[in-house]
Amino acid sequence: MTEGTGTASGGEALCGNGVIDPLELCDDGNDVGGDSCSADCQEAECLVPITHATIQVGLDDGCFDLRVMAGTYAEEITVPGSKTPRLIEGVGAGTVVLSGSDTFRPIWSISSLLTLRNLEVANGRAQGRGGGVLGGNLTLDNVVVRDNVVDAGNMDGIASGGGVFSSGGLVILDSEVRDNAVTGDYASGGGVEVGEGDLFLANTVVAENTVTLTTGGDGAQARGGGVRAVYSTVIIGFGSEIRDNTVTAGAGATAVVGGGLDVQTISLEIYDSIISGNSLVPADAATIARGGGVNFESGDVFLSGAVLSENTATSSTNARGGGLSLRDVSGPVVIERSAFRANSVTGVGTVLGLSLIHI
Repeated sequence: MTEGTGTASGGEALCGNGVIDPLELCDDGNDVGGDSCSADCQEAECLVPITHATIQVGLDDGCFDLRVMAGTYAEEITVPGSKTPRLIEGVGAGTVVLSGSDTFRPIWSISSLLTLRNLEVANGRAQGRGGGVLGGNLTLDNVVVRDNVVDAGNMDGIASGGGVFSSGGLVILDSEVRDNAVTGDYASGGGVEVGEGDLFLANTVVAENTVTLTTGGDGAQARGGGVRAVYSTVIIGFGSEIRDNTVTAGAGATAVVGGGLDVQTISLEIYDSIISGNSLVPADAATIARGGGVNFESGDVFLSGAVLSENTATSSTNARGGGLSLRDVSGPVVIERSAFRANSVTGVGTVLGLSLIHI
């Protein structure tokens, strides 16, 4: 623990305004003790850069709840493995940015449970998976994940999770995932990808992410421009938006699938949320385009208060479900209080808004 030597002067109590004023050691934006900064702003614990120069140093020193003052931190952070939940939280006035400097992935967690709160993860670069964040059992709370990129590199052409890749459960609350990109021979999850774990989105925007399949052949597919989830229960609600995401593919691709959202198995639930302006754009006339807005395969589907609008699936030979494509669904399909508006298929298609296949 680090201690200061005085209190703010001048007749005004400044402790708790999020700015380290003269004679304050720390200021985390509140006047409550028991967190990273004491109630009088004179004692600090697990607060970057006051008690630890970098985030990595704080984590390695055993800080399970690590607070970070405003600034840009260009660190290739590895969160140590632990069964105890860990927290990295931005505090005080200003923005905390975990930056990959267009060179490396900002954060990789091998911890069993990690929460990121009140910060940005930006400009990350990675091969294979997770351009911004890679981990399992993650929670993002008031986080912006932007401008991260994944390419296949030496990963046998496979690339996924431009912004975030989670190999376990993923909860995203009051956040924004935007302008991330995935490029590869087998490419998926432009903004987010979850493998074998549940996904919950609340009041979250996933926008303007891209998946680009560079070459085709051998069943190559590009999937989930905004979000892809495999072996997952997916719940999207509380005013979330998945919009303006794009899946594109070069010549020879077998399929482009799920312009906004691609879910395979278990269940999909969408409540009071918008899926709009997403698109599938293959270069090859033989490529199947399925689910301009949403593609779901297997399991149960429940939509309540969902709006699917202006999504597009394009293929001159086989385009299905401009708004929603359901394929090989084994459970009940319930759609209530929901709207399909101005979705489209270009070329040979089945149904403009909704395609039901092998239900």
